[in-house]
Amino acid sequence: GSTNQDFFHVEGTGGVRMVEITSDSAGNASLQVKNTSGSTKSFINSAGNSYLNGGNVGIGTDSPSEKLQVHGNLQIGDGGAGSSMNFNTTDRGTIKVNGSEKIRIDSSGNVGIGTTSPGAKLHVYNSGSGNIASFTSGATSVNNYAGITLHTQTNSGDDWYGSEIRSINTDSTPLSLNPRLGFLTQDNNTY
Repeated sequence: GSTNQDFFHVEGTGGVRMVEITSDSAGNASLQVKNTSGSTKSFINSAGNSYLNGGNVGIGTDSPSEKLQVHGNLQIGDGGAGSSMNFNTTDRGTIKVNGSEKIRIDSSGNVGIGTTSPGAKLHVYNSGSGNIASFTSGATSVNNYAGITLHTQTNSGDDWYGSEIRSINTDSTPLSLNPRLGFLTQDNNTY
């Protein structure tokens, strides 16, 4: 039968193996890079788990400041026409599901859901009939509400004037929640 083989190694001070290329009894190769005390910090295995545990990893950069830092285009996906996240200089950011783009972040920071050309900070498009968005709150008590607030700022940057749409519970009994829809405007920071 086959046995483990030591194809190549580099020894450091005191005979510590710093780099090893070996194979297991099935003939699967591995590369190990160790620190000065002999602890494996990087391990690449042709037939199993591999890891890098010696610091930050850079792709397209020789001075990464994060665990993984990529300079250039990046795609994370399932390897087929399925789901992926793409970050590049053309689209900036996209998320695809089953090969179809669902979310885009363009070069101006606009986010599009259902559209490839968002015209606002958040642009949601539904090509068919039905709800475009759904917001749910856990509010269950009398006078609890779920709402959407629209704000503007004063010249000094204060969040001062706005409008709000609220769905307000008028009863805490589930069979008779009887929510009311309210349209509110703000005056002097109070609705």
